[in-house]
Amino acid sequence: MLRSASAAVLALALVPAAHAAVDCSVNTSASPLPLPATAVAPVADELYIRSSQLGMASGVLGSSYDPSQSLDQVLQRLRIDGCQNIAKAIPGAPAVKPNDPAAYKPQTEFDNTPWRFDMSQNGKRMTAEEFDAWMKARGVRVVKARPVPAVTPAAAEVPAETKPVDKKGLRTRRPPAAPAARSHAARGRANPPAVSAGVRHGLARVLSKAGVCSRSEAARWIADGRVRVAGRIVRDPEFPIASPAPPIEVDGQPMGAPQRLYLMLNKPRGVVTTVQDERGRDTVYRCFDGAGLPWVAPVGRLDKASEGLLLFSNDPQWAARLTDPETGPQKTYHVQVDHLPDDDTLAALRAGVEDEGEFLLALAVRVLRSGDKTAWLEVVLDEGRNRHIRRLLAAFDLQVLRLVRVAIGELTLGDLGKGQWRALEVSDQQRLGAAAPG
Repeated sequence: MLRSASAAVLALALVPAAHAAVDCSVNTSASPLPLPATAVAPVADELYIRSSQLGMASGVLGSSYDPSQSLDQVLQRLRIDGCQNIAKAIPGAPAVKPNDPAAYKPQTEFDNTPWRFDMSQNGKRMTAEEFDAWMKARGVRVVKARPVPAVTPAAAEVPAETKPVDKKGLRTRRPPAAPAARSHAARGRANPPAVSAGVRHGLARVLSKAGVCSRSEAARWIADGRVRVAGRIVRDPEFPIASPAPPIEVDGQPMGAPQRLYLMLNKPRGVVTTVQDERGRDTVYRCFDGAGLPWVAPVGRLDKASEGLLLFSNDPQWAARLTDPETGPQKTYHVQVDHLPDDDTLAALRAGVEDEGEFLLALAVRVLRSGDKTAWLEVVLDEGRNRHIRRLLAAFDLQVLRLVRVAIGELTLGDLGKGQWRALEVSDQQRLGAAAPG
């Protein structure tokens, strides 16, 4: 034990003079060491750091001492007594410029940044590979891009005997077959009709925009082989159709411009605004049973619990103008709520509120009438988001009991009964501010 203590004192004496003179008095007491001796070389690189780092995992004494210990305490634990202010005698690490290329080098071929820092371990310095391993251990996906070669390797040449040669001995390139022709030939199918370069829309969309049917129904017709383009059956709903469209037939009949219809319905409560419902619920099309109408689509929507004015048409352009938030008409609703809101709440409804990332507001709100337990409000919107009024009122603790759309623009329900419908007249179109073409 005395031999170990003497070796440690001798090592301290070998510190270069350029570092600083150490004033130590040798303790000749022969008291036994309470701890096993630790081999320490004070002149090692690990000790040319701040004494506070000796207790870290990166320090040579880290396995035995706590990070809060100073170098003086470390040496006292080793029973090298009589040395005062030893930490001052050992200089700190030499300053290194961060951008010094001689000090830092890339760790891998994929990495131009020499070091990474583990922020959860007090800034421990790690190589790029250590950092990637640390990130992967925490469930973070690490993707490395392949370095781009300085010179792109030349494409492998086709043997000379396989290349076509013209009369002058010059090699020529055989034009590849059209992709569509190759794919259909590989499947053993006849090639579809050729399409010019002016491709705009898929076949199902063309049928829908023409007012023949909905897009989903058009896709079913096409899959069933009921649609021909330029005399050939096409089974791909996304088959491109140029403008002007080639001759299209449905069930052997040429697709012509259908008679345009513009209808209004007083939607009853409890039916959904869709053609077919996956859960078997009644739809708004139940109201048209037996009328023998061609296909028409709803212009806008009302949810199952809502009722009132709903428009239908097979004119997509007209419907788009009505539903455009910038140019479409305002919509007026009468809403029954569970209590009478005060003036501050009405002002807040007009100011708007953010809900689920959307800003909801009412263009106008007023009280129509009130009773002991409920009240009726008139709410005007210039746009319609999903469950707009219900979400807006719920933000101010107002529960919706009934919601009725009574007007679109200046077109009102009038005396139209629930579940009843009628065709729009020219005067109705003018009230909507979107006169039908033709």
